This record gives sequence, C-alpha cells and structure tokens, in this order.
Amino acid sequence: MSLRLWVSALKLQDLKDWRGCKKKKLITELLAKMEGILPEGTIEEDDEQLKELVAEKIAAYINGTAEEQKEPETNVEVITAYSMAQQAETNPWGENEVELEWPYGDMDELYRDCRSRFQDAEHLLEHILNGRPLFGEEFDPEAGWYAYLTNGEIQDLATKMQEVYNQCAAIVDSGALNKQDFESGVVDTMEYMLGTLKVAAESGDDIFIFAS
Repeated sequence: MSLRLWVSALKLQDLKDWRGCKKKKLITELLAKMEGILPEGTIEEDDEQLKELVAEKIAAYINGTAEEQKEPETNVEVITAYSMAQQAETNPWGENEVELEWPYGDMDELYRDCRSRFQDAEHLLEHILNGRPLFGEEFDPEAGWYAYLTNGEIQDLATKMQEVYNQCAAIVDSGALNKQDFESGVVDTMEYMLGTLKVAAESGDDIFIFAS
C-alpha cells in the first residue's frame, strides 16, 4: 500500500493555547480522538501500553507538566499531535471532506522534478514530504510522522507553486520537450495541490498533514 498524506485545516494557535490550560473536558475529548485513530491502522488496536503512553502525554500537555522533548518523536508524540489536530480542525473544504488526500508518490515526483524551481519555498515542500515535529526536533525512524504549515507559509507556497505551475504548463502546452525536465504529471499534481492550498490560504487556516 502506498503512503498517503492526509491534509486537514486547523488553527495551530489552539494547540499552543491548550498547553497548560488544565481543562479536564479537553483531555477527555482528545483521548476520544485518539481512540478514533487506532482502527485506521495508526497503531495496533491491542497495543494497550502505547495507548496508555499517549493518554499520559495528552494529560501532561494539557496540565502543563510535560517536560521539554529531548528525544526524537515516537508514535506517542505522533498520535498525540494527530489527536490534537483533529480536535482543532476547522474544515473549510466542505462538510463531506474533513481530510483531503495527497498521494505521497506524486508529491515526491514533484519535489524531485521541480524543487529548484521553488527556490526559497523549497523547504516548505520538504516539510510536507519529510515531516515537521511539534514536540521535538526530529522523528524516530521507527515512528510515523506528520507536518504542518502556518497560514503565512501556505500563502507563500501557493504563490510560488502557481508560478511553477504556469511555467511547467506553458512548456507542456508548447510541446517543447527539449525544455521539459519534468514528468508532465507534476502539472496535474500542482493543480490539485493548489486547490487545497488556496482554500486554506483564503480561510486563514493552517494545515496539518498526517502520513499513513
């Protein structure tokens, strides 16, 4: 099964405001979100020890007792972050599309073929493909991963992607294959990515990207 990226909109400030807010109801709600993730294959449903560790991580974050993360993020932090992102989601896409899907293979092809064209926005594509942690500085190689982009970063990426899209589409339309150093499919990839990015940019939301 190929890797998929699930994109949801949220307010990152909500996550920051939850640290140390000591709201018991919020802990209950986040734990319910965590339970809802498990059947989707994020972790084994019968892994009770991991469930307990995630529950402890969530409670420590909300109660303000979480220590500074010094180790790479494991599945515990990944599931905690995803639970919080789902709780903070704003859903500007429409009532039937809470999460949108970006195939990882298409994103990777876009990055490999066009990374130099993105210039100072290249690092934003790298976040999408390699992850961007909230609690630590990196992910454990054995763990899953996630990423996020702020609304300002979304706007920057959408602006640059529109430029690259226009460049590549013009080359494809002209039939100048000698100038085409990319697969023509990346034009379609950018087109549907732009649809997601522009909606989030206009709504003022941030986005959270979960790899599964």
